[in-house]
Amino acid sequence: MKGFFIEVTNNLLEPKHRKKMGTAVWEFMWCLDKITKIDEESVGWILGGKPIQLKDIRKEIGITEPKISKNLNKLKDAGYINIIRTGIGLIISVNKAQKRFNQKGKSDLTKRENQNDHKGKSLSYRQNSKTRQYDISGDGAPGRGKEVNDLIDKFKNVNPTHNRLFAQTGQRKAIERLLEKQTKEKLGEVIDMLVITNKMRYAPSITTPAQLENKIGSWLVFYQREKLKVEANKPFIV
Repeated sequence: MKGFFIEVTNNLLEPKHRKKMGTAVWEFMWCLDKITKIDEESVGWILGGKPIQLKDIRKEIGITEPKISKNLNKLKDAGYINIIRTGIGLIISVNKAQKRFNQKGKSDLTKRENQNDHKGKSLSYRQNSKTRQYDISGDGAPGRGKEVNDLIDKFKNVNPTHNRLFAQTGQRKAIERLLEKQTKEKLGEVIDMLVITNKMRYAPSITTPAQLENKIGSWLVFYQREKLKVEANKPFIV
């Protein structure tokens, strides 16, 4: 069976990680193996952000679905992974993931091993010449990636295919830039208001983070004009 060479830095063996993960290490290794996209924030997306069902994991690692669910939540609470729940499955991403391929698609492990004088600087297993490497350095605390995920998830009310937005770098960057100017709470209120304003005549139509970034000015003008006519039912940026 063809596969990949997966490398995890040896700090996975440190007591703090063993204590946090416990038997959930198997679900963590499964997540690492299924990463197909790593964004600029070093967040690795399982199957590119495709929703996954517990039965799919069970078929591969042979653990019951309740146990898998418990272990995934344990990894999420400890900050190793992020989970977005959808109606058709879980969208899972791994924090602080790093993936390295050279131009020929060959592993750079040999060079690193020579530099380290074969002192075992990484924990790995080999299946062929291609390499995936993942670093879980630090405590695994989630950063802005979680804020971005939470805000993108709010678009589910105005975009039936919002799941695709999670793995799109341009959409994530749009949220990041918006967060530089407004708090997560205020942006969340704006996105919630889109359910109403998208149905209103002359209102800017917004169904993605990129559209929100581009049209936030005209949306604000529209909202303030309508606010003069009727009392708004939800709070908004002032």
